[in-house]
Amino acid sequence: MADPNAGVVFILRRTVPWIRGAIALALVLAGAFGLFGVDGLMGKAPGTIDGLPTALACWLLACGSAGIAFQLLKYLRRVRLFIAQEHTAQLEAALESQRRVWKWGVMTLVLALAMILVSVVVSGL
Repeated sequence: MADPNAGVVFILRRTVPWIRGAIALALVLAGAFGLFGVDGLMGKAPGTIDGLPTALACWLLACGSAGIAFQLLKYLRRVRLFIAQEHTAQLEAALESQRRVWKWGVMTLVLALAMILVSVVVSGL
């Protein structure tokens, strides 16, 4: 009798390197956006808010990218646990972690786009 989880295990085993790459990319982006946020405030006249919305958007993206990396790490751990033990409960936990990654990413994107829109409005005034 064939193992019903064999195909899922095979597919998830092949995604582990991609998850690691996504974690590394998210951490690099978090650092880059953090530096862009600091750079956005450098050289601005004291007392002006020209660079503040842009800097806040960059820091929001930095925190969001770090959060995505953390959620991906949790997903990676749950995938490894499912690959090792092949229990359906671990697969459900891994899929729940994957849902959180997407939820975190969409929330970050929407908030960052709102901050960029505020930045455009403020810089136009």
